[in-house]
Amino acid sequence: MGRYEQLRSVALAGGTGGQALGLGLVMGRGLAAWMAVWRTVAPPAPATSLAPQPPAAASSAVVVVLAAMAVGLLQAQQAATPKGAS
Repeated sequence: MGRYEQLRSVALAGGTGGQALGLGLVMGRGLAAWMAVWRTVAPPAPATSLAPQPPAAASSAVVVVLAAMAVGLLQAQQAATPKGAS
């Protein structure tokens, strides 16, 4: 979303939040002043996920390995349990 559209959304929502500072600049000094200031400010960094997501194939492989480990553990416990004991 462009900066102007963000500012417009803030204005329509009642001017709350961090973008309200830009709204104050527009209201106090005009749109031309707001545009001049925003040209000097670096664009916001794109939002990214905190943790990268593994590919779906890797997730499937992890599930298969964990399932094999669980089955192996159950089989080992059953083999160690005497017959007739529960």
